Formats: sequence, structure tokens, C-alpha cells
Amino acid sequence: MLVSINVMAQTNHDINEEFIAVRKIGTLTDDQLESSRINKIQQIKTIEEAKELALTAIKNNTPFLLISGGVAPTIISSDFEFENKYNIYFYEFGCNPIREDLMKIYNREVFKYLTVQFGTNWKKEIRKDVVGFSEKY
Repeated sequence: MLVSINVMAQTNHDINEEFIAVRKIGTLTDDQLESSRINKIQQIKTIEEAKELALTAIKNNTPFLLISGGVAPTIISSDFEFENKYNIYFYEFGCNPIREDLMKIYNREVFKYLTVQFGTNWKKEIRKDVVGFSEKY
């Protein structure tokens, strides 16, 4: 299932509506989405905020992996299997992503979580365009 979430993004003093593709959304309740705080992703500005947001999502069993997309979301058939197997969600930014360093920090916390929970097998199955994956993991 593919669903868009509307979030407000502020860039250059203009507020734009950003559509974010989140798969497997049908298994998340409104309370889970709220507790993951993923709707706050466009508002983070610091490394500490990125890390805190990731740790909150992990604590609430709603971790996301951030992908910097483009105009249209990229859906890979193995995404659904990966999400279900490792109980994570892909979050693909549209044309207006947050800073790359913040995405890397967020994803790094999720990578640590995946390794603790599942060992290293997930590394062979993950999308290679997940921000920060190819650099260290």
C-alpha cells in the first residue's frame, strides 16, 4: 500500500506542502504515526534533534529509513518484504528533503537498531539508496 502524508515544509521563507511517500502505512494507526513523530521530520534542524527523533521512533516500534527521492516516489518490489521482515518503514522525501547530514544521523540510529535486533543480514537486503548506508554500513 502506498499513501502520501502531507507535511508543511518551510524553505526560503515560503511554506510549501510536501508529499511524502510512506509504504506499509496501512499497518500504522494515527497514534503510532504521532508517537513516531515522523510528521516532525521537516522541522528538525540539528544533529541532536535528528538523533532524538530516530530514538523516539525506535522506542515506539515505528522506525523509518529515510530516502532522498524526487518528484515521484521510487517503489522497489523488495521494499514491502524488507519492511515486513524488519518491522521498519521507508520514508521517501519528495523534492524538498531535510539536510543530508540530518538524514544520515537519523538513519545511523536505525542501522544500529537493525543490527542489534537482527544481526547483519539486513545489510544484504536493504535498498542501497537509503541515505548514509553506503558510507559506513
